[in-house]
Amino acid sequence: MATRGSRSEKVKRIFQQFDNNRDGGLSRDEMAALVVAVNPRVKFSDEQINAILDEVFRTYGEFIDGEKGLTYDGLLRTYDDGAGDVDRDFDALGLELNPDEAKGGSIVSEASSSIADEGVAESHRKQRTAAWAVSPHHDIVFDDTWKLIDELEILLKRLKSKQAKEGKLKIDNFDAYSDAGWSRELGPSAELSEKRVYWEESGPDYAIFVKELGALRSRADGARSREEAFDGQMAIGRVLYEHQLFKEALVSFKRSCELQPTDVRPHFRAGNCLYVLGKCNEAKDEFLLALESAEAGGNQWGYLLPQIYVNLGIALEGEGMVLSACEAAAKALEEAIFIKPDYADAHCDLASALHAVGEDERAIEVFQKAIDLKPGHVDALYNLAHKAVSLLGAGETEEAKKALKEALKRRIGSKPSKFKTVGEKTTLRQDLGNAIQIRAFQRITRLSRCDVDLLKKEMNETDVPVSYSGGGAPLKSIRKPNLEEVLRRLLRSLKPETFQGSVKAINERILSVLDETGSGRVDLGMFMLFLPPFFMEKRIPRWCRTVNFLPCLMIQMGFGIMSTLLKLETGDRNRHGRQVCSVCRYPVIGSRFKEVKSHFSLCNQCYSEGKVPPSFKQDEYKFKEYGSEAEAMKDKCMCFTLQSHKAP
Repeated sequence: MATRGSRSEKVKRIFQQFDNNRDGGLSRDEMAALVVAVNPRVKFSDEQINAILDEVFRTYGEFIDGEKGLTYDGLLRTYDDGAGDVDRDFDALGLELNPDEAKGGSIVSEASSSIADEGVAESHRKQRTAAWAVSPHHDIVFDDTWKLIDELEILLKRLKSKQAKEGKLKIDNFDAYSDAGWSRELGPSAELSEKRVYWEESGPDYAIFVKELGALRSRADGARSREEAFDGQMAIGRVLYEHQLFKEALVSFKRSCELQPTDVRPHFRAGNCLYVLGKCNEAKDEFLLALESAEAGGNQWGYLLPQIYVNLGIALEGEGMVLSACEAAAKALEEAIFIKPDYADAHCDLASALHAVGEDERAIEVFQKAIDLKPGHVDALYNLAHKAVSLLGAGETEEAKKALKEALKRRIGSKPSKFKTVGEKTTLRQDLGNAIQIRAFQRITRLSRCDVDLLKKEMNETDVPVSYSGGGAPLKSIRKPNLEEVLRRLLRSLKPETFQGSVKAINERILSVLDETGSGRVDLGMFMLFLPPFFMEKRIPRWCRTVNFLPCLMIQMGFGIMSTLLKLETGDRNRHGRQVCSVCRYPVIGSRFKEVKSHFSLCNQCYSEGKVPPSFKQDEYKFKEYGSEAEAMKDKCMCFTLQSHKAP
């Protein structure tokens, strides 16, 4: 961290680096070059650069000198307000201070130096404190907090030196966050380097550091006012976070939450620490508290809402809550659009997020808005359905909606077939295809692991408000993110990444069907009726086999689906000797389907897909199903017997 003397010198060097024409101001072009240079890993679009510059030139209008642009005092004020990190930017540019600059500038006589330095420092501190006090982005406010930070930096340097000397300090690539970029307030990565630092926490050096850190925290708590104690704890937490001591930073942020429970910042930063530590659920709770405080604070914290929603979404995704994460992303983008309504890319991303949570009607409208804002960006906005995009561009909205719905839902139709069956026991191709899809869906979603008693409990106890659709009986509809919470309880044994895949499949195959209007809500009762077929047959509970359930299931899947599912389950280990499928050439497992005229055999999968060997071209194919080779031999013997009886 820069000392008070060197801070202004670093800003001056940065200013001089980009004031190319030496007119004493940074024009929009020069300021854009600065933004790009201090964020080498970030690929800014022209719209993003313009948005940043608009914000800077609007917020710091008093420091804009006509066409010259932002003055040095203006750039210093942006850093004082926390819009950037002086040390990080200075290092990113590869700049260095000479010894005189590092000490704070010009040298005065020994007799007057202490008085002069104290007076100048006091003046600078008052200026900075006044600026921070009225700024929504303020960081350190009180002078005594600077003393705490200076001492903390010394402790950290001592600890780092000892652990590095003993080979205990480990540094790896760190990709928990992407670079937050210049001018991002409260961004979680602005203070983090590209490398992850792992401190050795078990040795005596670390124990001494923690003890001395505790003394600093006690001094912060002993400040003259609650506000100063809060300022001290937040600053300590920021520095610890910067040095990737996330557990210790969390302690300070938690204490800050106790000192000022309604302040957004400590909850937000505590959430960031918890996420990096892998505690996604606790991080989610802190981000929700930050969100609650921001919304209650009115305009004071409104500018932070997009970032809070983004990090909340990241934490939810870490838990596997993909629908809730998409909803948070949509909220973040809505807030971003509120701040900058003409940002086409944000409209595009919002439309994608709305589609992910099933709000297709709104998604289409937002895609249309994005195209209206930037007609030349059509392919980038939406390349899933070119036909729909073209229709939108031509103003044919209704036709575009139909095309978009077809593309978004990605329906897979059944393949026509000339397959016929011989005998009542042979499974229909379509029934087998449905059963195989159910099994594949079952494996992806892990619904077979669902506790059936817990399912019954959720059906009976989940409190869902009644809603009225204009032309029918009242329904108990539930928002998809809330339904995702129910699913999380039902599939509580799954790891977050596994649960995420499960929810994506359920959303695509079931929720999109139940939510045909794209409202983002589904009938909870109907959803629950969809679940039992995806349990293992032996585990489907008796209460599911009611007169209310069976008709729904039969209409949905066909009358033969239950017996076909059972046949698949029981035939998994059935092998047919050396028999192989005539199409895929794999050994036949389960049922073998023999074509009675050409005598070729198919496995379950190829039969369900209507595949035949290319050498057999017939107008019609008749198949007989054998569950085992014993059945095939028995049938063969019966044929020989019949033939012998018919012989003269």
